[in-house]
Amino acid sequence: MYVFLKIKNNFSNKQIRLEFLGGEVTLYNHFIELMKFCKEHNFNSTILSNGSRTIRYWEELAPYLDRILLTFHADEADQSHFNNVISSLIANRIEPIV
Repeated sequence: MYVFLKIKNNFSNKQIRLEFLGGEVTLYNHFIELMKFCKEHNFNSTILSNGSRTIRYWEELAPYLDRILLTFHADEADQSHFNNVISSLIANRIEPIV
């Protein structure tokens, strides 16, 4: 997180957007805390996810999200769960890009 603050300090007159991509970023054990840090320090964030985490997880993460790109993997994903994730995000004022 030190690196993020260093970037912000070097570009203090710019809005910094952090993009968390590749693999399943929500599997990082401290991802919610990381996103909370980003929100508290006024970073704009975008994440890429397959939406596989629990609805409870998405409810907890939603206040710290700015933008999310959800990918649906038909061979592996549960469509009902995926739709519930989308509904949960929308209910928390996050409009996912699918």
